[in-house]
Amino acid sequence: MWGKHKAVSLSSTLSFLLIGISLVAAAPRCYDTGNFTTNSTYAKNRDLILASLPPNASANGGFFNASVGLNSDQVYALAMCRGDFTPEDCYSCVNSTIYDLMTNCPNQKEAWAVDPCLVHYANHSFFGTLVLDPVEAGYNTGNITSNLTQFDTIWESLVDNVVRKASNGSSSLKYATGEADVTVIQKIHSLMQCTPDLSHQDCDYCLRQTARDFQDCCHGKQGGYVRRPSCYFRWDLYPFYVPNASTTASLSPPPPPATPPPQSVDSQIRKEGGGSSSRLLVIIVVPIVIFLAVLVIIGVAVLPKVIKKKKRNDQNNKTHVYSLQIDFNAVRVATKNFTDANMLGRGGFGPVYKGKLEDGRIVAIKRLSENSGQGIREFKNEVILLAKLQHRNLVKLLGFSIEQKERVLIYEFLPNSSLDNFIFDPVKRLLLNWDKSIIAGTFGYMAPEYAWHGQYSVKSDVYGFGVLVLEIISGHKIISFSNQAGDSLLTYAWRNWNDGTALEFVDPILRDGSRSDIMRFPSRPAFCMNSTMETATMSDSSSLFNQSKREAIQASINEASISELDPR
Repeated sequence: MWGKHKAVSLSSTLSFLLIGISLVAAAPRCYDTGNFTTNSTYAKNRDLILASLPPNASANGGFFNASVGLNSDQVYALAMCRGDFTPEDCYSCVNSTIYDLMTNCPNQKEAWAVDPCLVHYANHSFFGTLVLDPVEAGYNTGNITSNLTQFDTIWESLVDNVVRKASNGSSSLKYATGEADVTVIQKIHSLMQCTPDLSHQDCDYCLRQTARDFQDCCHGKQGGYVRRPSCYFRWDLYPFYVPNASTTASLSPPPPPATPPPQSVDSQIRKEGGGSSSRLLVIIVVPIVIFLAVLVIIGVAVLPKVIKKKKRNDQNNKTHVYSLQIDFNAVRVATKNFTDANMLGRGGFGPVYKGKLEDGRIVAIKRLSENSGQGIREFKNEVILLAKLQHRNLVKLLGFSIEQKERVLIYEFLPNSSLDNFIFDPVKRLLLNWDKSIIAGTFGYMAPEYAWHGQYSVKSDVYGFGVLVLEIISGHKIISFSNQAGDSLLTYAWRNWNDGTALEFVDPILRDGSRSDIMRFPSRPAFCMNSTMETATMSDSSSLFNQSKREAIQASINEASISELDPR
């Protein structure tokens, strides 16, 4: 579904431009169920959960829901992209919708927007619940000019088929489109979608209600939409979505028309006379003129800039990649052909060797395993990303090498070895199962400003180290911690400290040690996340570097509220 969109991206862009001629964007709805104050815990939780929606929705097929916080400060949020969007389109659309939502509803505890991406947040759970209000509806100003009785019969048959296809979707996608011919030159296009957390029955009811609402308000118009928090319906007389075989409803043959179908356009014109001929001419010519005008505007004003920018970026990336590439034979020499004597250790992605390059630099060389599944292009893109990430507390990438199936990353050498060699004894290392813990890309170790906005500083390292200390003390991993109260590892530590039961948090193996050292916990966490978010991974690493248009959210509660970025 995602792959086919790029092939027709230009036509989709034109369709969206044409939509704007007749349909007006709907403003976000701000509920009157209560307000929150700026800088309150609820405000921080709302900003945090909304910032998590674009990367997670785009990485999970266009739908994501989650909650953040506890008790009265808990915020529930949901995002859904239209079923034919690419991940890139989904990310941009959700991000833009959130911006509009926060601008129009700055301190409401519940708000909803859908244009065309759906975003809904509230101070109560609405997941899996049919929500019919509020309702947004709109229509094209033109009227149906063909036989309305015949048109309604075909329209209703199409709607019924698309409803059944969409409501029978999966728990990750309830979306369908369909088309039906009215005449040889006129076709109805229909799209329906529910939030996939709805049941089959609730989705079916929601979509049929939207279709009835359109008939009640806008019968006889040449297209329109009805939007609800739980479902969405739109139809028109021109294509406005990207068709896909897996989401297209199979339509039953329409009933025979009341009058014989026209043999040709010419015969129809001759039978209907000059007035109908003029209307038919307008129907054909006006869309063509608009289409050609938009094509000219895009071809003259937009495409050259896009092509020029893409070429410049591609050239810069290519130059940067070539400057980092090292001959593989030089890598063999540096590691003495990857001898075991030079091996520093082995991780989940392959062994790491100590090496000495021809210029005398001592380096650490990671030899990726052959089953990584990466092609040359994907590997080079990852190299560019790693090379751009510069921080004084991160190991610096110096280069890479490729030869047939070999993939090698070359880092600066750190003589003090790995951190786990200093902080674990054999028993504790076995308990935490360090080698099998996937730390890179796990939300639990990331400071909020880095996980959601890509902003990293010294405080980001302190946060991650604090989580690691809690793991060592408790014997629990951040990515697998859970208990009956629904706490995270951080909130569980704070709850025990606050209740005077801190020793309950400490691993029994360590309770015989120095209590004064063990009991030095960090302060109360600035926020807490449900386990579903803690175990999520950043599947789209590039999203860490997409900065939000809004101001950064200051999630810390200590006095150093402003992080000073300190690059190498």
